Amino acid sequence: MSCVDGPIRSPKGHLPDFVVIGALKAGTTSLDFYLHRHPQIRTAPGKEVRFFAEELPWSRGVDWYRSHFRGRADIYGEVCATYASYPTYRDVPRRMHSVIPDAKLIYLVRDPIERIVSQYVHRRADRHEERSFETVVREAHEDDDYICRSAYYRQLDRFLQYYRKSDILVVLSEDLLQDRQSTLRKVFRFLGVREDHDSPLYRLRLHKSVRKRRLTPTGVRISRLAGFRSLGALPPGPRWQIQRMLYWPFSRDVRRPELDAELRSRLAGFLREDVEELRRFTGRDFAEWGPPWGVDRQYAPAVASGPGAG
Repeated sequence: MSCVDGPIRSPKGHLPDFVVIGALKAGTTSLDFYLHRHPQIRTAPGKEVRFFAEELPWSRGVDWYRSHFRGRADIYGEVCATYASYPTYRDVPRRMHSVIPDAKLIYLVRDPIERIVSQYVHRRADRHEERSFETVVREAHEDDDYICRSAYYRQLDRFLQYYRKSDILVVLSEDLLQDRQSTLRKVFRFLGVREDHDSPLYRLRLHKSVRKRRLTPTGVRISRLAGFRSLGALPPGPRWQIQRMLYWPFSRDVRRPELDAELRSRLAGFLREDVEELRRFTGRDFAEWGPPWGVDRQYAPAVASGPGAG
């Protein structure tokens, strides 16, 4: 029996009206920050609830999920960079539709190769990746996590089996960075809130100078001490500042890998077809992404298919 079988009680809290489904390392933390500053919108504290992805949150049930969306607002939303991460998380669209079938979905995407590089640096900093970047690329395959998270249309197509095309908005991370005001207006219009809302905080660019650091073995041992583990209960902003200050002497910079033409070509080979599908779906040529993606032709958006299309 799934956690949504049977009658659903009416606890305190709300089910979200929209979900930002990803992508990882495409600016979801920044978008969450901007959305939460709109007076009509509330997003879940701590950003990622991961209710539809991971088994432990899912097993806690819908009432537990509702409890993350409190306060007075016109609409509520969740921002979770892991929802568009098939096949790591396989059942997200079906679970999501079973709980919030009328939700609107926002998919934040970024130059696919740049996103892979950023994910690699992130995983190196977290000590979850020990290989060189060249080895990662040479050992990559079409179901590799790095490749799949950048195969945006492949991820999107799974949600289109349950949600209408008109209820999904694809946003470019590059637009959010370079033309933030008009991009946020487009997002607000899609969500049905005041699109003319402005805030001085919308001028902030989050993480613009953050340098990824990798803990030394001594730093790892220190991080496992009870007092340091308790930092996880703090909000993300203060937590990151304190961690940087405390861990700095026990960590080293993670350098961004350089991509030669051969490595870039290999990654593009995995993703070229998927980018073409995303072009047809969005009507965007992705010239903002540069080579090998930037083109001068125009694309007509495709019509979504599947049980949820219409």
